[in-house]
Amino acid sequence: TYLPLPLYMFYVQAEGYSKAYDKLIKVAVVGDKEEAKSFQVTRQYTPEDSDSDQDGSHDHVRSKKKKKRSKSSVLDDPPFTKAFPLSVNLTITNEDQTSIVISFHHLPYFCVTCASVTSIKHNDSFSDSEKNLFIEKTSFLHCLFEGDSGRTSPNAAVSYQIRKYGGDNFSTAVRQYGFPFKWVQRACGIIVPVDPGIGNDSEIKPDNDIAAENITELIKVVKNRLKAQISLTKQLSILEQLKLSQDPGVVVVSQLIRWRSLTLQEVQSSQFGGISIFNLQERMNRFFLATFQYGQARMHAIVCVTPDYPSIKPVIAVLVEVTEKQREPYDIQIKNIESEVNIYYPRQLSIDRHGKNLLIAQMKHVQFCLDSYVQFRNSQDGVQKSSSTLLSPRGKGRLLSFQSTS
Repeated sequence: TYLPLPLYMFYVQAEGYSKAYDKLIKVAVVGDKEEAKSFQVTRQYTPEDSDSDQDGSHDHVRSKKKKKRSKSSVLDDPPFTKAFPLSVNLTITNEDQTSIVISFHHLPYFCVTCASVTSIKHNDSFSDSEKNLFIEKTSFLHCLFEGDSGRTSPNAAVSYQIRKYGGDNFSTAVRQYGFPFKWVQRACGIIVPVDPGIGNDSEIKPDNDIAAENITELIKVVKNRLKAQISLTKQLSILEQLKLSQDPGVVVVSQLIRWRSLTLQEVQSSQFGGISIFNLQERMNRFFLATFQYGQARMHAIVCVTPDYPSIKPVIAVLVEVTEKQREPYDIQIKNIESEVNIYYPRQLSIDRHGKNLLIAQMKHVQFCLDSYVQFRNSQDGVQKSSSTLLSPRGKGRLLSFQSTS
């Protein structure tokens, strides 16, 4: 094989797992083998690179020539932009025939391996609209393991090497190959990172046991995320069609009248008092706007969903309009509603690890909270009342208790 050691270790262990445990797991080497042969000989190594790495060995003429090189010429072909010509594709397929292909690229100069999702194939039960609602390929691997966003280099010395060649930052340098997640390095059998530099990848010593253990965990976690995202997509489809059915014994008057996606810019410019509860620095999150109506009153809810659903539950900020021209202040009662739908109510739910119906349940409770809030605030004639809402405010702050009396 012409694979570099990290990719070779990953390939062997993944192939072994497939044969021993799961025939639906497929592993393939893709790329140009002839180019790989040449790459192994040249090691992306040029005379200019050699000269630039030596101290005091330049003659005066060569030094002058090198000074004339512009920054753009340095950036024309920096070594860190090159991945090994061969990569490894891992195809993971669930029982329902939903599959995902993850591509692994090795960057010899950085001595790291990157991963990205190249395709996601849905089964026949997925409609075209549901495919559009499914998580983006670029977001699927984000924080697959807690705290591992892949945006920082496994080795602190890398940032200095990038600046040496006129680059901006690590994420930009490797973006075309994915992200160097920590779990990728472990799945390749690497625990201790090797310093970046030309030829240094030969010092990498992958460990069989580390690779085997982490590939087993990786496949399990990817399958769980696939199932969770399928569950989430089905719920988003229901909400998009405004089909929010009621639970037995719970009577609500308000109706879901709108559901749409929001951009990060729309969230940032919104008038919601509670948007500070969102992590607006995290660009992998998705945002949606739900609008419920009860007579003239409306409750708008911005819903934030992370790639790590349902481990991280959807976060909701609300805004209430009693009439078209009268917006409620962001006071203790509105904050109470947000606490109810984000903290207290989810604790009462029995949700499986794939988050089946979690988002639907939260949106039903937002609807229930609107009924409770409007009925408490406005008891005038002509407003239809629900028979299942406990309206009595309790506690020092006179907060509403959002409970069903059924």
